[in-house]
Amino acid sequence: MKYLTRNFNYFTKLGVKGPRPLPIFGNLWERLFTSLPELDIKWQRKYGKIYGVYDGNEPILMVTDPELIKHILVKDFHIFQDRFPVSKSNNHPIIGKMLTELRGDDWKRVRSVTTPVFTSVKLKAMYPTVRESAEGFATTLDKYAKDKGVINAKDLFGCYTMDVISNCGFAIKSDAFKDPNNPFVVNGEVIIEVPVWKLLLPEFALNILNIKTFLNEKSVTFFSPIVRQILKIREKSKTKSNDFIDLMMSVRHEANCIDDGEEESGIEKKILNIKASNKFITEDEMIAQGFIFFAAGNVTANNTMAFCSYELALNPEVQQKLYEEVMSSLDTNGEIDYEVLTKLAYLDAVIAETLRLHTPTIKVGRNAIQDYPLADTGITIPKGQIIQIPIYAIHYSEEYYPNPEEFIPDRFLPENRHNIMPYTYLPFSAGPRNCIGMRFALMEMKVGLAHIIRRFKFVRSPQTEVPVTIVKNIPLKCAKSLTVGIESRVY
Repeated sequence: MKYLTRNFNYFTKLGVKGPRPLPIFGNLWERLFTSLPELDIKWQRKYGKIYGVYDGNEPILMVTDPELIKHILVKDFHIFQDRFPVSKSNNHPIIGKMLTELRGDDWKRVRSVTTPVFTSVKLKAMYPTVRESAEGFATTLDKYAKDKGVINAKDLFGCYTMDVISNCGFAIKSDAFKDPNNPFVVNGEVIIEVPVWKLLLPEFALNILNIKTFLNEKSVTFFSPIVRQILKIREKSKTKSNDFIDLMMSVRHEANCIDDGEEESGIEKKILNIKASNKFITEDEMIAQGFIFFAAGNVTANNTMAFCSYELALNPEVQQKLYEEVMSSLDTNGEIDYEVLTKLAYLDAVIAETLRLHTPTIKVGRNAIQDYPLADTGITIPKGQIIQIPIYAIHYSEEYYPNPEEFIPDRFLPENRHNIMPYTYLPFSAGPRNCIGMRFALMEMKVGLAHIIRRFKFVRSPQTEVPVTIVKNIPLKCAKSLTVGIESRVY
């Protein structure tokens, strides 16, 4: 018993408060009764901007202070460059090679090679493909509006995001709208399903059981051979598809992998400035990045768009304002130009507020590679200390967002953005290790919502659950179901 509780006085010695841990489980046991987003909010409100929790007997320092977050994610990134892997995920042949899991020079090398895939020029080239998926999705929604009048937003938006990803990622026509049982759709839905017992086990127990990932390994098994086969075909045929795989292959052997530096901040350029001879990516690493494109692209965009439709149904005045902006942006052919789409301020604000209120990523973590005095807190973080930033709790802080539980897109209008304190809005994290696919995900969501809002109206139906029930046994924010009414517009 003493071994299982040996670190439980760790935070007491540091003068850091936190919830009381239990032997073996630490604070993991509370996940049985409360969803992870709600737990972080409860702890942050009770214990303040710095508090400690235990993953089994592993102490984890939680930080919600914006100035400290700036140091951890940006200013002192060289100390907090590494994320900590889940159990033995770094030993998994595919998952361990994802950008989210790579460490040190391997992370730097792969990030430098893959960053050019998401430049403005390449995203614009993908725009027609995304628009094609959005048009197909609108056609599917038309049938629901006429026949049923209600939709399960979570399921249907999942079909849209999976169609976009299969087309833009791998030039595969999934026809996800027509066939919800398509393997791409099915594997996309289960990718983050985690058995409760996995979430309750501390890291040492996961290691003993050789649990290498929280992701659904069946999805990995389904996905990996598909990408490997695509790579072989592309190498032999030399065909160009302008998709994620094609773009990654095109930058694979380029010496200068940062496209004119257009997407990188000063610190990112400095960090990713490595020798041309070190800029390479292996086949397994390409498959791993394809998998994360498949996984993260579906989960983030699907959840955000589904929650957005839910909020629009509950806030008709916001929906009307968004509709008017979209309609005013149409050209003479009834289309929205890519450049115009990127400048729709209210659409930006609606998506940003949805990401604040319903951010899929609950928290991000970093691992200190050396001892580190934490600003003026009097706390010295020892080498190897895990730090987590509970993004969801920060987004719900009354200090940073008045009436945080209300859907108020005006917070993010250009004239109001200055009121948002830096490093309190982190749906894609921040700094050199932020989400590499952020801009693609935002484009995917903007295109989809713009096409839908011009043709349909979301309404509250008797089946619409308020508030929604959040799934407890996954490390992201997901609703069990999101049912909203849908009506066709006359235009």
